[in-house]
Amino acid sequence: MKLTKLSKIAASLVLVGAAAQAVAGPVYINRGASIFGDGKTGEITQLGLTGSLATSIYEPVVPGGPIGPGAKIYDTNIKSILNNFGVIGNTTGASINGTPGVNIKDTASSGQRNIDALNPLDPLTDDTEGFNTPGGWGMSFNYYFTGGISAGGTPYFNGGYFDLFYVSGDANNGKQLLHMKVNDSDIAAANLDILGTFTFDFNGDGDITDANETADPFVAGFWNDILSGKTFAEVEGDNGILSWSLDTNVDPPIPTPSQLRAFVGADGKTRYVRQSQLDSSIDFEVPEPGTLSLLGLSMLGLAAGARRKMK
Repeated sequence: MKLTKLSKIAASLVLVGAAAQAVAGPVYINRGASIFGDGKTGEITQLGLTGSLATSIYEPVVPGGPIGPGAKIYDTNIKSILNNFGVIGNTTGASINGTPGVNIKDTASSGQRNIDALNPLDPLTDDTEGFNTPGGWGMSFNYYFTGGISAGGTPYFNGGYFDLFYVSGDANNGKQLLHMKVNDSDIAAANLDILGTFTFDFNGDGDITDANETADPFVAGFWNDILSGKTFAEVEGDNGILSWSLDTNVDPPIPTPSQLRAFVGADGKTRYVRQSQLDSSIDFEVPEPGTLSLLGLSMLGLAAGARRKMK
């Protein structure tokens, strides 16, 4: 197959991108000076959450039929989405094999949507800047994952998002901190990893410099990559690809009949719901220092080569 000049450039950029490895952490958070110190946390490689309610809705190919290949999965902690499906909080009923006591609890509680830990911190400094302490600050999350069950019977997710928000008693309370998009997933035994990219383009208009995005100094300066010395916002502004992963351990990945409760939605379809405890860790990945300059030099070299051939 003969490549055009544009195709050759595109192919070379793919190779450059493949060589641009990303690494997880370390990062630090800067929330500004406060009674707890300078506002800068110690080194962080993960965010941790434990015991949060994960509500999964399974839509079989045939309404009311078995859950198998081709079934759709919707997983969320957002009450309005659950209500739109017809799942109402605090209701009980028999599972699909008749076992009583399946209890669907309300996910609106802030305690079910909180980040619990900054992991791992240097045990010698343990500098959390008041994270999850009285009078301090915290983070909450909303998520909505979409996917299904593959032809081989494996659950997967390839759409949706995980959004992080700032929680405190100060003027920045409620500000969005990241929009984390779901692109793919990987499963092994009881571990399901959700994979994707994240952005400061919270409203989806293609511009990260809007009022509630990086134009807000608090949001723009919150996340800091230690290896590159840049904020996450600066890396994205340099066209860096920012990645994230959510390592979960819901067991089993495909629910047993005794874990499911059948319900009829507003559209008349019979679906199933499972609610389980979600223990997870979140990793962030940014391009290694020098990656963006390497990409820029490669593009310049390709462009120069193209100009020489045109003369």
